[in-house]
Amino acid sequence: MTAVLTVALILQFAQKHYVRWANWRAVARISVVGTLASDNLVDTFGVTPITSTDLFTVAQGIAAGDLVSEQFGLGDIATGVLFALIIRSLSLGYAFLKLDPILGFWLAYIFTRPLGASVGDFLSQPGEYGGLGLGAIVTSALLLGTIILVVARQSLTNNGLEAVE
Repeated sequence: MTAVLTVALILQFAQKHYVRWANWRAVARISVVGTLASDNLVDTFGVTPITSTDLFTVAQGIAAGDLVSEQFGLGDIATGVLFALIIRSLSLGYAFLKLDPILGFWLAYIFTRPLGASVGDFLSQPGEYGGLGLGAIVTSALLLGTIILVVARQSLTNNGLEAVE
């Protein structure tokens, strides 16, 4: 997956302006590689979520979501709601309190990782662990389908960022 991510990043950086498909291809692969890194550290090597949070930037969000969900005992749904509310508060800060748009974007982007990890865990984990039991393949397919639909809608309706030369 790291090789696939590398190709996606090369394709993205080769663009002369913002191109939605190249950006989202890279974002999706970063998500997968970060998830694999975090899960392998915790599940295979016995690294605690607290330590994992300190080790890797991409894995950090996943580990933070797991930390809040598992170690603090909130569970996947409450953790997802918590991080969604943090992201919403940033958008309200931008809309009403003049939060710097660049700072707001990056803070919101950072909090999408634990939000995504919580939602992904809820969808994929078996019922005895509080999840819906869809498994990793179905959950990944749902995520990919959602990304494709959002990017296609933005491309067809010309919403989102415009190309910048």
